[in-house]
Amino acid sequence: MNKQTAIAFKTLKDLYGKPDWADNPQRKSIEEEWDKVLGKYSEENVREACLRYAKFHNGVNRFPRLACIEAELVDVETNHVADINKKAQANRLYAYCMEHAQECHPVPEKISIQRAIWKSHGVAVDGYDPKADEGWWK
Repeated sequence: MNKQTAIAFKTLKDLYGKPDWADNPQRKSIEEEWDKVLGKYSEENVREACLRYAKFHNGVNRFPRLACIEAELVDVETNHVADINKKAQANRLYAYCMEHAQECHPVPEKISIQRAIWKSHGVAVDGYDPKADEGWWK
């Protein structure tokens, strides 16, 4: 079970109790289906979707189906899209910093800009290898 599914089950169990299918022999396949759907989203997004479902469906007193939680995530970016956006943002920032580096006093070196972007965004830009650069601050 992935972290997203575990968070969803814990949150929903706290709110609604055990699901109807908890003792079902097909439980493993049901959990795998939840893993497949929820694994695309961040842990926080899944938790928020479960809480939002509970907030807006407070008349429901049973464990929700996967489709109900998936409906709460319909407008949420998946991890893949978020990663692409994060990389694009880091690359735009890098291009901007390199373009305006001469305006700084002292002028930062390329490696300094790459390290700063890695440290702030967790994205390696322009061939920067954080593994090869470990311990540079020591």
